Amino acid sequence: IILMAALLLQACSSVKYVPEDEHLLRKTTIKVDNPQVSKSNLRTQLRQTPNHRFMGLISLELGLYNLSGQDTLKWVNRILRKVGEAPVIYDQSQSYRSLRAMEQSLFNQGYFNAEVSLKEDFMPERKVKTRYDVKAGDLYKVKSYEFNSQGSSLDSLLQASMKQSLIKKGKAFSSEELNNERSRLVSVARNQGYYAINRDHLGYLVDSTVGNHQVDIDLQLKPYTRIVTDEVRYEEHHVYSIGDVYFLLDVPTSAFS
Repeated sequence: IILMAALLLQACSSVKYVPEDEHLLRKTTIKVDNPQVSKSNLRTQLRQTPNHRFMGLISLELGLYNLSGQDTLKWVNRILRKVGEAPVIYDQSQSYRSLRAMEQSLFNQGYFNAEVSLKEDFMPERKVKTRYDVKAGDLYKVKSYEFNSQGSSLDSLLQASMKQSLIKKGKAFSSEELNNERSRLVSVARNQGYYAINRDHLGYLVDSTVGNHQVDIDLQLKPYTRIVTDEVRYEEHHVYSIGDVYFLLDVPTSAFS
């Protein structure tokens, strides 16, 4: 009957298990001034979200939890709490963590000057709504992407592979794309015998001061490092070659008896 009268009006009170000096996180919204920015992506940065609401109207899981009694020794109370969902107690520190995570996510997507502000609306009956206002700012795009070869064989290999680069002039700056490019270059190098190279050997210098909301990106190849008797030595990356080859045969021991 209409979901048991909305679980007895959500067990009489949605704040039944909210402490007197705390607030139930009732709703969280994100407002963005740029339609090109994905709200769904920003939502993944939230460190705290309200209780799930069925069809956006009723918190069924919270209602089930609130139907439970205080005595957790009774099996019915344990079952209701297990299938239900405890109230989300508002934590302001988590909101500011969410705010910073959103700004970092926008920065990684090329919105270097993005700003996110938090608005809290404390309501009667110990509830609160939060809203994040996002000012994305201008999107920075790639003006140039270069690798200055120092003449080594690995430098030449990386220079030759720049034609297949994932980073293209005119594309939006993306930290994820830079990481994918590093992985691609490591794969190129390892396939040619540079077995010891890894992503940490490749870095970028990004200059966002060139104007017109553009960036110059320079690829940096760091030397191979090794420690010899407590001394750090910097060397060129070298090619590994195949030494001895061993074949391990899975032959039953009975074959040799």
